[in-house]
Amino acid sequence: MGYLRILGYGILCAIVIALLIVMCAILKESVISHGADQHDQSEGVVIRSSAPAGVAKVSASQ
Repeated sequence: MGYLRILGYGILCAIVIALLIVMCAILKESVISHGADQHDQSEGVVIRSSAPAGVAKVSASQ
């Protein structure tokens, strides 16, 4: 009966590892598609400032 417990824990660990791999793949795909969306939105943006070019610092994440 002890081997059934070990087998059960082994199957449980395999399921947990498979779920972690799937979760990482989903998160990676989400980050890639989110980055592409930000790139598409920032192409047509024109930023104007009255400050000299060397003074104004604009972050791409805005």
